[in-house]
Amino acid sequence: MEHATNAQDGVRVAFDVVGGGTPMLLVHGTGLSSAMWRDEGYVERLSGHHRLILVDMRGHGDSDKPHDETAYTMERLSSDLHAVLDQAGVDRAHLLGYSAGARIGFNFAVRHQDRLLSLLLGGGSAKSQHDEFDQVFFPGCIDVLDTGDMAEFLRRLAQAKGSAAATAARAFLDADPQAMAAWFRAARDAPGLTDEQLATIEVPTLLFAGSQDAPRLRDSLAAAQVMPHARTVEIRGRDHMTTLAATRAIVSSVERFLADLD
Repeated sequence: MEHATNAQDGVRVAFDVVGGGTPMLLVHGTGLSSAMWRDEGYVERLSGHHRLILVDMRGHGDSDKPHDETAYTMERLSSDLHAVLDQAGVDRAHLLGYSAGARIGFNFAVRHQDRLLSLLLGGGSAKSQHDEFDQVFFPGCIDVLDTGDMAEFLRRLAQAKGSAAATAARAFLDADPQAMAAWFRAARDAPGLTDEQLATIEVPTLLFAGSQDAPRLRDSLAAAQVMPHARTVEIRGRDHMTTLAATRAIVSSVERFLADLD
């Protein structure tokens, strides 16, 4: 993998480039890595028409893993993506993000809209995430991360959400628990974007969420009401942990959306 360096704090961010065509920056969710796009078949389905830039966000995968909560502000995370695009020699790209990757995508668009061709954001929200981690994972999840016992984190997750959720989050076993705890706290404490900020995002935007992922579906619909060029797609029968696995439905929606832009 290649690395880009964030000039703000020197953190090195790993990324890989696959395929050819119009650039597309892929941003993963909390506790995962760029590997999720390969594991779920997105690289295979998208690389024929797009130059995919697969990022490991700081704290994840092969990127640096600071333990300080202040390292994970939306300003720093957005700056990481800016540095990756610069290092890859890409002026503008589509941005496909899921969950935390979608939240970062909203914030990147507010700060660096000139680097985007479109936003393709799934299972995300631009709102404050103050109570969301206890709901998405389980109550007290940050306290468990503080113990450093990732196996216990997955056990508690399976207990709260079922074994399928724990299987989907098994990448947490390779995560740095202190970095993850810092990431969780920063995301929990970050202010959301206002409707006025969302209204400034003029790039074409596709927002998708599972029909059983009620909070993210609700927030996606609300965001689309104030964003000038946004539409929504509901992925039937999926919750937050399982929506991304609906690869064929999501890629088809993305391809139709992008075709309409031509």
